Amino acid sequence: MAAIRTGEQLDYRYLYFILKNKQEEIKPGCNGRTFDSINHSQVEEIKIPLPPLDVQQRIVEEIEAERELVEANRKLIEIYERKIQAKLAEIWGEEKND
Repeated sequence: MAAIRTGEQLDYRYLYFILKNKQEEIKPGCNGRTFDSINHSQVEEIKIPLPPLDVQQRIVEEIEAERELVEANRKLIEIYERKIQAKLAEIWGEEKND
């Protein structure tokens, strides 16, 4: 188990998104019997771009705003899919079972 300390030069949310983005790059190095793991030296080898803190925070804000938009669109799709199914059921004379 390894801890990664972000300190004052690295926003922990930025680090999360960087590591999530590098997941496919990191995965081949994972090995473990019960669950995938990487050792301390493998963690140290991960290259993390380090722009100024304010840039990291802007990147995080943009990603979070985009994630909110994606989630809102998913909910909208679900609503319209239910409406379409209800309308099709109405057209075909089927009873609606909720």
